[in-house]
Amino acid sequence: MYVSTDVVNPNTNSNNLESIIFEINYNTNLHSSCIVANITCYSQLRDEEEFLFDLGTVFEIEKFFYNDDKKCWMCKMIPSGKAVEIAKEYVNFQRNEMNDGKLDVLVLFGNLLYDVGEYSKCHYYFENLLTIQSDKNAPTIIDIYRGLGRVFLGITLDIYKKTFDDLQHRDVAKCLNLIGEVYY
Repeated sequence: MYVSTDVVNPNTNSNNLESIIFEINYNTNLHSSCIVANITCYSQLRDEEEFLFDLGTVFEIEKFFYNDDKKCWMCKMIPSGKAVEIAKEYVNFQRNEMNDGKLDVLVLFGNLLYDVGEYSKCHYYFENLLTIQSDKNAPTIIDIYRGLGRVFLGITLDIYKKTFDDLQHRDVAKCLNLIGEVYY
């Protein structure tokens, strides 16, 4: 199946726009964990087949090249089960942390929010954990503060990376130094 972005007219003088066609090779026997639905009957374009992939579907790029005949980029992809594998590994790791007595289930949820990049929700969550934690000497208190620290580091790193993307060449070294300080 093919997915195309809005095709840019090759005769225009636009320097920053490129056409791309995504070719998705999907085989129900090979990609059983991938959920896809044929939604052609709902399409406004009756002569085209349309498919809808599950929100969590991850694709692996097999080949990416410029097609001189079509004057556009081609991206050949297949659905990947790696997302499911990574999620299972994450759950197993966190389960082991809980079973070893290293993490409380409440802290585990905050860590999950951090790991998926929900920094503001994670910050709010850990702040609430601090207010409900009556024993300030409880073993989980250090994990709560660690979670809060990670949130602020994550936010700081995002800001520095955005700054890096927007900078001119003369300021790049200064920004890279700031990013290095986060990791140090």
